[in-house]
Amino acid sequence: MRKTARDIGRKKPDVIVTIDSPGFVFGVIRRLTLRDCPRVHYVAPTIWAWRAGRVKKFRKHFDHLLALFPFEPPLFEAAGLDCTFVGHPIAEGAVAAGDGAGFRARHGITADARVLCVLPGSRRGEVSRLGPVIADVMKRVLTREPGLQVIVPAAPNVREAVEQLCRPWGDQVLVVDGAQERYDAFSAADLALAASGTVTLELAYAGVPTVVIYQLGRISGEIARCMIRIEYASIVNIVGGRLIFPEFLQSRCRPERITEALQRFLDSPDAARKIGADAQQVARDIAGRGEKPSTRAARAVRRIVAA
Repeated sequence: MRKTARDIGRKKPDVIVTIDSPGFVFGVIRRLTLRDCPRVHYVAPTIWAWRAGRVKKFRKHFDHLLALFPFEPPLFEAAGLDCTFVGHPIAEGAVAAGDGAGFRARHGITADARVLCVLPGSRRGEVSRLGPVIADVMKRVLTREPGLQVIVPAAPNVREAVEQLCRPWGDQVLVVDGAQERYDAFSAADLALAASGTVTLELAYAGVPTVVIYQLGRISGEIARCMIRIEYASIVNIVGGRLIFPEFLQSRCRPERITEALQRFLDSPDAARKIGADAQQVARDIAGRGEKPSTRAARAVRRIVAA
């Protein structure tokens, strides 16, 4: 942090743009003696979800925020901090380029087979907590839907745990890894079961109807319940202002309820596709229409420098 602050001081930039990682960023910013150039932070803090008081800290150290979500600028401007919506970088990833037909052909999945994507989380703690619930759900679902093909895109750090979780599901499950396989699987999927997180936005962007689940430990869950100020967990539901993707969190994260939600998708494919389309519309709005988010961010920075 000291080295970075010294280097910034030597270079005397026209603008300082910090990106995410607030722990490191604030360590650098507090050490800066340079104060005659604008400071811009990319990725506005989620004061709308929890710890609203953080806005004071950002207002003290920054002149402008670049926001991922369209509802954020009015919140920060009301608190006295300039903010520009630039869109979510999901628009510049490979989600939209997924090749579902190619994925099915590669893995011997017929065009008419129904495909369920299961995403139990990218951290060991998530897989450990959600694994028993997902295992129970899959036992119920596969009993009712013996022809269902299950695809599990696994992060490298949890691949072993995911494979162990999936072993009892038999030949109907395929574990894949790598970004291209992941997004091709999304494109091939008819529905998904996913741990709450960025992946639900990716699934929405791909138009996949998704059941969202999450569960914290008892103490962590109670703390979160007291601190979090929003009604929904999935950003698609938050921005959409309604329950587009069904959510089963904490005490509601129960196998029988989750199974019922998945079964509704399977029993009513037209209704499921409508949910996927609604979620996709919201996700595209989050990403921002037209220009790439990086282009809008660059223009905002140039405008701030020129002001």
